[in-house]
Amino acid sequence: MNEELETVEQSQGEAQELEEVVNQLKEQLASREQELGSLKEQLALSVAEYRTLVLAGVPEIPEELVQGSTVEEINSSLTKAQEMVERVKSQIEAQKAKERVPAGAPARVAPDLSALSPRDKIAYALTKSK
Repeated sequence: MNEELETVEQSQGEAQELEEVVNQLKEQLASREQELGSLKEQLALSVAEYRTLVLAGVPEIPEELVQGSTVEEINSSLTKAQEMVERVKSQIEAQKAKERVPAGAPARVAPDLSALSPRDKIAYALTKSK
């Protein structure tokens, strides 16, 4: 019976030691979770600041086109936005080129008489000499 009592006491001592270890681990886990939350907040703030700086460097890109919660996502979004802006610019320039009207009056040149028949050429010359 003495042996059994010693075994029970020894088991209770080991159980208390294990409970202390478990409590220490729980405290460490809570501390790490708090630290992780703090790091996530810092990362979010850093990414937001990075986005702001990137947009300040390329003012022709609308802010709405650059989104993301990581630096990689922002870079990818920025690349796509730049491609879109370049496409729009080239389309606008192409449209302007189609609609371009020369300034001023057309240049004064003699009419092209090569397509006229000999009879029409003579008639033209007679009307010009009058």
